[in-house]
Amino acid sequence: MANFLVDHALKHVWCSPEMDTPSIIRLARFSPRRGLKNVIDTGWEIIALPSTNEAYHGYFIGQIPKEFLGIEETIKETWVSLLELVNKEALWTNLYVDSGLEFPRGTAFIRETRGRGLIIAVKVQDHIADLSVESLYLRSYSNRYFDSVRRNDELPKMVSVGIEPVNGNDIVAINNARRYHNTLSDGHSLLFQGGYIIGQIRPALQFADGFIEHVYDSSIYRQSEFALDDLPTFTSELDAQQKYLVHPPKDDTDTIHYQDDIEFYLIAKEEDNPDIFKGVRLHQNLITHTRMLSHRDYALSVDHIVSVKNKLFAQIPNARLYLKLFVRRSGYRRELVFEKGRVHELYKLPDDLIKRAMLGLDSSVSVWTAEALEKSAYPEMMRSEGQSIEQAKVVNAYGYSAMCKIMADTPIAAEELAGNPHINVHYSHRFGATVCEYTRSGLIRGIFGHTQGERYYLQRTGVEFCEVLGGLPSE
Repeated sequence: MANFLVDHALKHVWCSPEMDTPSIIRLARFSPRRGLKNVIDTGWEIIALPSTNEAYHGYFIGQIPKEFLGIEETIKETWVSLLELVNKEALWTNLYVDSGLEFPRGTAFIRETRGRGLIIAVKVQDHIADLSVESLYLRSYSNRYFDSVRRNDELPKMVSVGIEPVNGNDIVAINNARRYHNTLSDGHSLLFQGGYIIGQIRPALQFADGFIEHVYDSSIYRQSEFALDDLPTFTSELDAQQKYLVHPPKDDTDTIHYQDDIEFYLIAKEEDNPDIFKGVRLHQNLITHTRMLSHRDYALSVDHIVSVKNKLFAQIPNARLYLKLFVRRSGYRRELVFEKGRVHELYKLPDDLIKRAMLGLDSSVSVWTAEALEKSAYPEMMRSEGQSIEQAKVVNAYGYSAMCKIMADTPIAAEELAGNPHINVHYSHRFGATVCEYTRSGLIRGIFGHTQGERYYLQRTGVEFCEVLGGLPSE
């Protein structure tokens, strides 16, 4: 039984966090305050920079294999831009400072040295951030959905088009790429300039803000927006801080939208033109920044968001702040399972009542409050390391009722495979059980024994479902 429960949890709840090779690294700068030009002297070799007469900051990662970052491309003794890695490997990277401002992937290059260390060169762009005083972080994410059988092979995985605009033709090229990708049947386009995600290229800033990057990602299939002022808060008992409660509207799926496969952006919109906005990704440098509450509800740190708001958006007039959520399809499709908190019952309610239950308003179901959900064993198991998932953790997450449902649910609808009517027998009944065969109207057609196996073949015709009981029938 223990092995069955653990296996079930690994297949249906655990989100295999290592699968997408996610990593967040605080990079160590070795360049001087004003950066370097033409060459990098690592101390053991002199390396020409990606371009001449332009200043770069250099970062040394150390003896970390490139595969740790999800890089399969050969970067041995050659510079490869992070933008190229989007196109060649569908590798999503973010180079950002604490506020969330990002450096363009087309102005950042990575290289493997002779000693198998990794070096990153980033063009000096003080209009985004002064890297001589601010820490720089690298986040990498390689979505295994692109390797799954569920992927639409008719669509490109990811496409990035970037340019340092010098005339109107460069702007036209970016806009043409956006228009084309917006016609595709699936996926979503993102636009970046000046350290921000933006809604449109602003004519007044199209050259001043530097490198423009358009990214198409075919794995993005859901997006939602939430006015920041309208989001409710709660006090996290797990992290002892205030959190925003984010409940995306229900849709036709009950799939786990795991935190590695989502991105929240804090964006500022112009009140009179909501298509014009700019924003930054809310990074997850600390585990407290973003946590799962259920399979698709989230708790976001108020302190983190207020810090970003004060740094970047306090001086923007006539703007309203929103959280923008992008959801990617993941490598594994994990459906909501029965578990101790009975989230499947909570999700039978309409959206407004789900939120009220999570806030404890007009609700006496304590396990549905955001505080209880956040510290429950269900989301803990999603983010755990695989080897740490043992029977005790699964039992704590599932509870008695859910384990009965998973291991011994009855009745079971009949199926047919290759002309053979049968039922799929639950684990507890695979080693000796009594099977009662019924017609659709409930007429019993016979009672038979099932000695062993995952499948029981029907003995009578016209059977629509079976009731299965533990133990073989007596003579």
